[in-house]
Amino acid sequence: MEIYLTEITNYLLTQTWQIAILVIVIAAASWLLKNKSAHVRYLLWLIVLAKCLAPPLVTVPLAVLPQESLVEPVPILPAELPAATIERVNTAITEPPIPISAPVVKEKAVRLTVHQRLGFGWVVGVAVFAVFAVIKALRTNLWLCRQRKPLPAELHSTIQKLFSEFGTLPKLWLIEGIGQPFVWGLLRGSIYLPADFVKVDNAEHRKGVLGHELSHILRFDAAVNVLQIMAQAIFWFHPFVWWANKRIRAEREKCCDEMTIARLGAKVRDYSIAIVNILVEEHKSTRPVPSLAVAGPVKNIEERIKTMLRPGKKFYKRPSLVAAITFLFIALLTVPTGLVLTSHAAGKENETVVAYDDFDGKLNLNWNILHVDPTHWSLSKKPGTLTITTQDGTFHRGRTDYKNLFLIDCPTAWGEDFQVTTSILSFKPVAEWNEAGLI
Repeated sequence: MEIYLTEITNYLLTQTWQIAILVIVIAAASWLLKNKSAHVRYLLWLIVLAKCLAPPLVTVPLAVLPQESLVEPVPILPAELPAATIERVNTAITEPPIPISAPVVKEKAVRLTVHQRLGFGWVVGVAVFAVFAVIKALRTNLWLCRQRKPLPAELHSTIQKLFSEFGTLPKLWLIEGIGQPFVWGLLRGSIYLPADFVKVDNAEHRKGVLGHELSHILRFDAAVNVLQIMAQAIFWFHPFVWWANKRIRAEREKCCDEMTIARLGAKVRDYSIAIVNILVEEHKSTRPVPSLAVAGPVKNIEERIKTMLRPGKKFYKRPSLVAAITFLFIALLTVPTGLVLTSHAAGKENETVVAYDDFDGKLNLNWNILHVDPTHWSLSKKPGTLTITTQDGTFHRGRTDYKNLFLIDCPTAWGEDFQVTTSILSFKPVAEWNEAGLI
């Protein structure tokens, strides 16, 4: 469990600073493209969402950390290593066996490291966030199922004719206690309309409002909203992720505004008035609505209307092919790529081999083999490697029945650093206490 907590923390720390940098870059690009289509900015912000959800598949080392100073060791030839007596036969164990009634050694309490505590705190945070999100979604869904009513057949038929170019319409419901229409669901969702919506006299206003909600349906914004909640749950501690989600929702509403005006050929002024009227009705409602609503938060209305009324503003049904290809290219470069900060590579002048054994048919160093068993190690079974056949044995708690323990003296002076490079092949442990490698 401790290992998993450490790995989780390392992953989150790496993703956290990379997401922060990505958000800053996307925010700068969005500001530069503020006069362009909202579809382009929305695609850029979706890269942040994808980065939050997709683990890195390709790791790229980034040598930016300072190199640690290394003391160049003095070369030691194999012949200079002190000779050691090689034990050719197994020595008899003279120590008496440990009796069953021996005192029990108390295990020390496991103390979590800082990384492990952070990982545990993250798990708790995700659990709390997920519980609250699920409870809120279930309560909203239960309330909608109890309060919703189908549209009158005449109104539904009228709406079907008005929006025939949109294809098959989703389910439409009337509901008391809300001030503006909204979309609710997991994939595409259904449209929920205020009960007083049938009383709206201006047909153009009613058409614009419905067109906005249908745009959410066609764009699968409900599914994207679910992904945003998942990203928020994973990075509940990251303020940049919270802010990026707000920007995604803001640009999404602008995209639906553009799409509605472009598809229906609506007048910008009439459409803006319809949104303001809906916002006025929202203050009379008794219950808040989900994020996929035509008016949305009050603080975003002014920005949306200013955007739509800007002189020379062009409206598009969807992002252009060039924008989509550019988005895909940037996403493929940034989302699956993880950067790892490393120190500068050591110079050639510091690389000195002080002891080397290629196991080419013989032992080239003065190895000290404790409790040697010549039938269980070989240099010829796999040329160029040292093959050791495992046996039962240990030196734990007074036992000394281990076999073929290969030792060599430290190849450098006391206190100097050195690096050991080795490779273990074909070792398959069958129990959690099986080990092979450096001691």
